Amino acid sequence: ISLREEVAAIDISVILKANVNIPEVCRNIQVAVKEAVQSMTSINVSKVNVTVADISFDSAEDTAEEK
Repeated sequence: ISLREEVAAIDISVILKANVNIPEVCRNIQVAVKEAVQSMTSINVSKVNVTVADISFDSAEDTAEEK
């Protein structure tokens, strides 16, 4: 988080599952983080940068649990 003159810019790295809609999930994260920070503090959020650090593929364990 960088804070200048009561305005924050937030950087977040995430690991997403392979079968998700990446742009949609990232946009939802941006909106949720911005709204949460602004509602819990008096700090305005100018931007929330979401970086997809990795894609998680289902392992054999995950597949077995879904059945």
